[in-house]
Amino acid sequence: MVLNPFYVYNLSFSFVIIIYLLGWSELFPKLSIGTILFFISTILLNLLLGRLFNRRIKIVEKNDLTNSKIYTLITLMVICGYILEFVITKNIPLLSVVLSIPNNYKDFGVPVFHVLLLTFNCFYATYIFQVYLANKSKKYLIEFILLSSLPLLIFNRGAFLFIVVSCTFIFLIKRNKRISKSLLIKLLLLIFTFSILFGVLGNLRLNNSVSHIVKVDKFSTELFLDIGGANEEFRNSIIPKPLFWVYIYTASPLANFQKTINESSTKSFEINEIDNFFISEVLIDSIGKRLIESYNLPEEKISQIAPSLTVGTVYAKSFIYLNWLGPVLIYILFILFVFSMTTFLKNNTFTLTGLSLLNTLAIFNTFDNMFSFTGFSFQFFYFVMFSLFFKVKRKEGSF
Repeated sequence: MVLNPFYVYNLSFSFVIIIYLLGWSELFPKLSIGTILFFISTILLNLLLGRLFNRRIKIVEKNDLTNSKIYTLITLMVICGYILEFVITKNIPLLSVVLSIPNNYKDFGVPVFHVLLLTFNCFYATYIFQVYLANKSKKYLIEFILLSSLPLLIFNRGAFLFIVVSCTFIFLIKRNKRISKSLLIKLLLLIFTFSILFGVLGNLRLNNSVSHIVKVDKFSTELFLDIGGANEEFRNSIIPKPLFWVYIYTASPLANFQKTINESSTKSFEINEIDNFFISEVLIDSIGKRLIESYNLPEEKISQIAPSLTVGTVYAKSFIYLNWLGPVLIYILFILFVFSMTTFLKNNTFTLTGLSLLNTLAIFNTFDNMFSFTGFSFQFFYFVMFSLFFKVKRKEGSF
């Protein structure tokens, strides 16, 4: 059995619901019957779709692109791209944080070029990790470490997460059924360590952004505990407080989705909202936002449990446009998109990378709409292009 996006969807949303029920935040509304039934329905259907998906793909066992000079050249080009941005913007975001220099990270980068560079960085780092596992060469490991570290220099934790999660899937798919108890324990410890690191970086970024307003310890979680509405039980527990970042990032999108349902369910369905739904939720945001601005279209906002918590899973905004029809259409889009990618998951060296990206899509859809988020979805453009140009000439094999 191959770990595919339908199974990952089931694991991800089930995990989110379980985490949600821990009740560490006082801001989370109670899940409605409609919400629970919707997710139960999609999870049950995914059990069937996952089996159909596995029948349509085969994973190529080894990489055919063995010219290491090409890998090194591309890696150097990516690094030079970041150096160019540092020179043009006269700023290295991570250095600004360490030196406590107030900075707006959203403004970093050269327009258009930055998105292309960052998305290619994520895609290529994932592929280099696949190459490393296939060849076990320290050279590829060094290249992977360099590529995966670049998003941290610009303090883009999202891009770093995309790389880590995608590479984790590559590792798990290659191992398949050979995951021992000791390996599982190591993976859990790694996830725990990474979660703490994610929280510490979050504290640094948040506290640095307000350092010019209030005096706060750059490593303290207190400010974020207040933002996320942490209850006294959690505050007084022995649980490491940086983990609250992971809890909020994991469960607050579902909380926003539920709050959106609570506050928008009385809105009547209007057929003319379908166009707005398509532009906002289906097109990539680099195009959709420009259309919204150009034609002065109304842009819906989801309900939020806190001003700084702005996402509501892949489904929240679609509910505002079309009530429950919106989430149903988004789920159908997920099915169609995944199966359309199976065309490129055959006979090329990028099959494993493409499958890992689909799995990563399924995970991060618990957070926001990854279909329309150019910062992630554009990686599929590179996957399709590379798959068309580099075909495998020998028989397929599976791990």
